[in-house]
Amino acid sequence: MTPLNAIIVDDNYNSLQNLQQKLSEFCPDIKVQATTQSAGEASVVVREREPEVVFLQSEEPGMHGFRVLDARDE
Repeated sequence: MTPLNAIIVDDNYNSLQNLQQKLSEFCPDIKVQATTQSAGEASVVVREREPEVVFLQSEEPGMHGFRVLDARDE
C-alpha cells in the first residue's frame, strides 16, 4: 500500500512531536512530509506538497486552522 502523505501543524512543539511519534509508531501507512508550528507557513507547505492528510489545530494563533486549507487555493 502506498503511504498517505501528511503534514502536521501545531504551535505547541511537544504536541507536534508527540503526534509525529505516535503516527510513526502506530500508523505506518502515513508518511509525515513536513511539520510546522506556524499556520501561515502551513498554507505554503500545503500548497507546495499537496498532502492527502493535514493534522492541524482548529485554533492556530493568528489564523483559524481551517483558513490554512482555504489559503491553499489563493
